[in-house]
Amino acid sequence: MDEMRQAVLGDLACVLERLRDLGIDWLPFTAPRLEPSRAAAPGFSAPAATGPDPPRRSRVPLEAERKIARSAPAAPSGRRRPAEAVAVQALEREIRECGQCALRRDRPPVIGEGATNADILFVAGWPREEAACGQVWTGAVRELFGRMLAAVKLDLAAVYSTFAVKCPPPAAGPSAEEARACLACLERQVAVLQPRLLVAVGADAARLLSGSQQSIFQLRRGQHRFAGRPLYILHHPDFLIRHEETLEFRRQAWEDLKRIRFVLDRLRRQGG
Repeated sequence: MDEMRQAVLGDLACVLERLRDLGIDWLPFTAPRLEPSRAAAPGFSAPAATGPDPPRRSRVPLEAERKIARSAPAAPSGRRRPAEAVAVQALEREIRECGQCALRRDRPPVIGEGATNADILFVAGWPREEAACGQVWTGAVRELFGRMLAAVKLDLAAVYSTFAVKCPPPAAGPSAEEARACLACLERQVAVLQPRLLVAVGADAARLLSGSQQSIFQLRRGQHRFAGRPLYILHHPDFLIRHEETLEFRRQAWEDLKRIRFVLDRLRRQGG
């Protein structure tokens, strides 16, 4: 019973913290039902809510919120042990020297960027020309992706990002054989980095990691796993830039980011 109570208090503390971060400092006893499309997203152009504001009824006492927060298990920090740095270096050397397919003969691989001890691993499809600098995110895409992460209190430098296919393929994309070779490499990367969860960014990564040919709109609603880890789907920031006028896509990205952050916090509390 005590363990169940701790889990419930921890989840409630997470919800209250997210609400406070969004500027909500009170809760009515009977909350009105809100359509998902009306939720405003920091950094996104979500449709604005219409109609009168809900009446400000009773507030949750601040002291009660503090008690809930104090009772929640603390998130572990510094999970990477010094010995594991050797494994990270060995993996990076293996990727640089990889010759499993023809792609490596033409272009150098993009191993990844960010914190190698991060709890969350973002995986895009494959490098384009602009990724020749060794970064996964560049230019306007990098700027928007940084804002997307900041909206849910994540930092681009504190997460790890990589590609499903490490070497730039031809314009038509990688062959099935090339993709299989690279996914085996990604599985080894996950085993070494030990993230709590993975996020496939964009339709290419979503299909490769899920093993499904469904559209990203279908995949983002499902439950997936890759290399023994929970896998979530997120629209690519380049897709959002190219469809800037379609607010529904930004709303979907915001909903998915909130879900990802909620699951990440829960896994941290559980020590998973």
